Amino acid sequence: MPGTAKVENGVDNGERLEKVFGAGHFAPGVTPESKDLMVRLVQQAVAVAQRVGANLPPGLSDQLIEIASDQLPPTHRTSMFADLLEGKRLEVESLNGTVVRLGREQGVNTPLNFAVYAALKPYVDGPPAMP
Repeated sequence: MPGTAKVENGVDNGERLEKVFGAGHFAPGVTPESKDLMVRLVQQAVAVAQRVGANLPPGLSDQLIEIASDQLPPTHRTSMFADLLEGKRLEVESLNGTVVRLGREQGVNTPLNFAVYAALKPYVDGPPAMP
């Protein structure tokens, strides 16, 4: 797999990530927990956007969640997950990082976006150097 930094016992980092995130994909319907995570991430982002004055249509969170839950195939991978697997640069700064920074500025709690941001930050420029 391109971009994977290290192979141990015949399993590269991309394969390890695929096992952690669920058979090679992160579709919102894979487990109730993954759908709940997606719902809460979207709700936090919408709350931040509303606090900074974004003119969002009512029910946007529900619409986004319905689209992700009902219209994405079970093999769907987000672009950031695909980039992570391929060892490419991640857009986590402009996505979850922005939600976290604006949330902090506006007094909106964004713990799940922070967790995703903190977990992926070491991979922002591809796999971290292995000792």
